[in-house]
Amino acid sequence: MEAHASALQKTWQKRILALCRLSYALSYLCRTNLSIALPEMTARLHGTAAKAGVIGSAFFISYGIGHFVNGILGDRLPVKKFMLLGLTGTAFCNLLIGFFPYYPVILVVWLVNGIFLSTLWGSVVRAAALWYAPHERNIPAMLVSASSLGGYLLSWAGLGFVVEHTGWQGAFFFPGAVTLAFTVWFFLRMNDAPERMGFPNYERFAPNAAQPQDSAAQNITLWSFELGVFSCLFGAKNNPVLPISAKRDCLLFNAFHHTDSVSNAATLITQFWP
Repeated sequence: MEAHASALQKTWQKRILALCRLSYALSYLCRTNLSIALPEMTARLHGTAAKAGVIGSAFFISYGIGHFVNGILGDRLPVKKFMLLGLTGTAFCNLLIGFFPYYPVILVVWLVNGIFLSTLWGSVVRAAALWYAPHERNIPAMLVSASSLGGYLLSWAGLGFVVEHTGWQGAFFFPGAVTLAFTVWFFLRMNDAPERMGFPNYERFAPNAAQPQDSAAQNITLWSFELGVFSCLFGAKNNPVLPISAKRDCLLFNAFHHTDSVSNAATLITQFWP
């Protein structure tokens, strides 16, 4: 009976981790698309570089403020409902821009999109923490953090092809439609209450001496991951957004695993950037 319960718990852990990874990757798809669509969009709407810059600035302002506000709300509201709000909101924001290609609409909607996207980062961490004990969060942390790379690759490779064949609005229709479809699947598959199924809820679990400590092999894994992130990003250092992204992803890893070495690696990455 215990073996069956353990196997069932691992199945649920894998399901929740997959949902968290896909949510995190789609959050990049639904914001990186602006950069891909911007050249053609600016030309078609007879805009200027200044107007394009205002759209990007509005997003990052709302996204930054949203992290403070939604970080507090996310700790108090059910994880599933909060993530559904963020996913649904960003999906409709992208679709609205595709349907209403006017500068004032794009500016306001993209600002709101930053608020919706800011609900996902902390929620993804919390959702995974519900199902994994502190000493089990090594691999999940690396996999979730690596999902950001998947989101970038899908955006720059896939959306470039979409824009080339459908026009700049396709860069918003495609992420919006994919995220909306995923949101339905997320609603049907997500479970933010493991205790209802007889499994422990690890959200407020406090590590103690009885819990297994990191082994040398685990520490090697941690540092290998940090070195890999540093090497990949250092090789692409001409992108000015990546130093911020690198530090954020390292802090995400730290939030899962509670290891100071990751914060040190994040500092190392930013110090090596010109």
